[in-house]
Amino acid sequence: MNDNLYAIWLLINLGVNSKNYLPLCKAFNSFYEIYCAEEEKLKEIEGISKKCIEKLQDKNTDKAQEVLEYCLKNTIDITTFYGVKYPTVLKNISVPPIVLFSKGQLPDWENEISVAVVGSRKPSVYGNTMAGKIAEDLAREGVVVISGMARGIDTSAHKGALKGNGKTVAVLGCGVDVVYPPESTAIKGMIEEKGVVISEFLPGTPPLPNYFPIRNRIVSGLSAGVIVIEGKATSGSTITANLAKDQGKEVFCLPGNVDNPLSTASHKLIREGARLITCGADVLVDLAIENPEKFTETIYSENSMESKKEEALSKLTDDQRAIAEALNPSKPMNVDEICYKTGIEIPVVNQCLFMLEIQKIVKQLPGKQYILIV
Repeated sequence: MNDNLYAIWLLINLGVNSKNYLPLCKAFNSFYEIYCAEEEKLKEIEGISKKCIEKLQDKNTDKAQEVLEYCLKNTIDITTFYGVKYPTVLKNISVPPIVLFSKGQLPDWENEISVAVVGSRKPSVYGNTMAGKIAEDLAREGVVVISGMARGIDTSAHKGALKGNGKTVAVLGCGVDVVYPPESTAIKGMIEEKGVVISEFLPGTPPLPNYFPIRNRIVSGLSAGVIVIEGKATSGSTITANLAKDQGKEVFCLPGNVDNPLSTASHKLIREGARLITCGADVLVDLAIENPEKFTETIYSENSMESKKEEALSKLTDDQRAIAEALNPSKPMNVDEICYKTGIEIPVVNQCLFMLEIQKIVKQLPGKQYILIV
């Protein structure tokens, strides 16, 4: 018995964003049980509609079987409400998705911190730049960056996270096998390679306008906080921010020029209690206060520390980098050992070590012993 088949059957019958899902999932222990449930049993469940009960009498699984086979052939992973990889945080929102289709590698939702970056599809140069910079800063610290892969701020956020050598999640308002916007083929491929693209919509679903507000509850639901970069008062980013507030999540806003219409959303949200930020570090401080244990595990994870080291070494000269890579954080080396290991002459080694100390990449210990400190 493949429970994914019956999850897809339920999704086909009831559609996305159905308020009947949570009562059903709480009443049963698998989608197969829901599939097998008699009409009288369904009528006993509080919170499900008569129309829902009628739709569940259709037991045809042919279409669900087609979708399941399509996913297998096209390397689309399926995570369901009862699955071990399903994000627990989504079970706490009012209308959780019962199925998540994905391409790529899902984060460790339980142990990693995720932050959403949202904003205008037609941002200013300032907005685009700041979205990328903030996302990059967060990614370098091990934070998973979530956005919607739309034009503008979303795309800049994904690119920033990838530049920061971190993980990024794109929550789509269409099927995971659909490229939207059309020019996003390259960025979608990079996200699938370094992160994951997810959707509650069946594969092949086109990007209809009313699907994007629906997917926003997943963007906010997966996140510890939502960052609004730019947007108008009635924009999708405002909808996502309000969903985050309803879900008990933090909302962060980047301020802008008061005469810029794209600053309206941020300034309104700040007046309503959102936290004003100017950089990624501001978000990290607030996240540390709200999630101290999880935050520490994220910031000092092996991947995060390796990312910081690579960033520091990337700015060095060839000789400086060779010396830094020869050193060890726990095994001090003297100048002669460094020269032997790198093949670099003593005067150059001494000069490089001096510069590396200034940049706080290397530390000198008593007896002119050196260790790596990044």
